[in-house]
Amino acid sequence: MNIVFVNSTRKWGGVKSWCINSGKALAAMGDTVRIYGRPGPFIDKARDQGLDARAVEFGADFHPQTLSQFWRDFRQERPDVVICNISKDLRSAGAVAKLLGVPVVHRVGSPADVENTRKTRLTQRLLAPSLLACSEHVKTCLTRRVPLYAKHTFTAIHPGVVLPEQTEELHSHDVPTLITTSQLNPDKGHHDLLHALAELKREGIAFRQIICGTGKIEKKLKSLCTELGLEEQVQWTGFVKNVQDYLDKADIYVLPSHAEPFGQALAEGMAHGLAPVARRTGGVHEFFPPELSDCLVEERNGHEQILDVLRRLLSLSPEELLEKRRTALAHAREHLDIHAQTALLRQWLESVVRG
Repeated sequence: MNIVFVNSTRKWGGVKSWCINSGKALAAMGDTVRIYGRPGPFIDKARDQGLDARAVEFGADFHPQTLSQFWRDFRQERPDVVICNISKDLRSAGAVAKLLGVPVVHRVGSPADVENTRKTRLTQRLLAPSLLACSEHVKTCLTRRVPLYAKHTFTAIHPGVVLPEQTEELHSHDVPTLITTSQLNPDKGHHDLLHALAELKREGIAFRQIICGTGKIEKKLKSLCTELGLEEQVQWTGFVKNVQDYLDKADIYVLPSHAEPFGQALAEGMAHGLAPVARRTGGVHEFFPPELSDCLVEERNGHEQILDVLRRLLSLSPEELLEKRRTALAHAREHLDIHAQTALLRQWLESVVRG
């Protein structure tokens, strides 16, 4: 197939990783893949992965210049299906695809991405895109929020993650190392994580914490880190292109989010053999290893439950912690492999193309 991904969002998120990882896996299956997005890290990363990635200056909805670029490319290269992310994608690439008779997919990453407005309903009726969610949680939330969606093709397929080649057995680090790679935004729960870490330090428990990413409350979080006396334990990396390099330095992945449509970052941590710690929010429980259910805490305010899990994991012997890491890795290999999940995606896309 000839498959196009379009993503006009400005910030990096799980859906961009999904576009690149799925695009690369589809290309390996023999499909032609093109990715469109704003100039910057997303397009650069896609090109680094060997994909045909094209920069677009997205303007207002139905902007003539944007429509012209997609019209020229789609008429010349005739995609079989165009996969859009947010409404701006639908009202540019999606509109052109509809005019050319090309099936459109609206891949929705979060319930918060769509409101039940007149504009949303009109776009759905005019373009009639097939709907794709990253989790059953997102699908359920959206069919409740936008009842019109229940009348259209709507499926949920978990994103896959790239499993690193295991050239050697997992090994422990001298000091147990935790990592989180979410955007530094209020809903991601870093505030609770830092308070839990401060308590661990007061109890004399040794650890290191790596925090990757940037976001709206970065300065506040760094100030809190200083107030809690965690400068020596916490490393802030800022934005990183290859988060895998940092995952290899850790033992435990912590996802303290209060809202998580799927939990792509946690899935990537598990794929690198990290013991997972997370709140039971959104779609996280759909792929969390049942054998490690005691590391999945209920969604509540505060940091106490995360503290309890971290205290327990950090009190394990190196071999006991390694065993939990092996369990997470085995689960990721069986349920989250990018090639297996992309095969499911491809099968569904074929059905969309056939109509």
